[in-house]
Amino acid sequence: MAFSGHFAAYLAVSIFLMLVSEGCGRDRPRTVKIDGRVTLDQGDWPASGEILFLPVEPAAGYPRHNAVAKFATDGAFDRVTTWEEGDGIVPGTYRIAITCWKTPPQFNGPPPVSWVDQRYIAGSTSDKEVEITIESSGESFVWDFPGNKSLRK
Repeated sequence: MAFSGHFAAYLAVSIFLMLVSEGCGRDRPRTVKIDGRVTLDQGDWPASGEILFLPVEPAAGYPRHNAVAKFATDGAFDRVTTWEEGDGIVPGTYRIAITCWKTPPQFNGPPPVSWVDQRYIAGSTSDKEVEITIESSGESFVWDFPGNKSLRK
């Protein structure tokens, strides 16, 4: 069976891309597993949420990459994820943002309402930073976030 030149080239490129993408996971940099607890005004949360680790400066020889962790109402987190759930975080310095919604953002819904102070929803306005090193493996971190003042009684 003869293939046209275009089809053969397409097939060769497709196989190449498949092989390259299969190997990508094997060449990932070392990550560090951390855990901890986040609090809202020194207490528990009214809902579950996510902690976003946004890179400020990667450690020498490491790529810049975001990470995320989910937390329950007690604020505990232990499955920080960079590529695959629970794989850890790449060493570097991160700004921490957090999301916990009373009314989550929706395309055609009511305006979003966050349980946490607005400045901590985005890394560009958060003042919380952490440096993660290889030696941070197994370390527990604790951060407190102020609540949304408009929701306080």
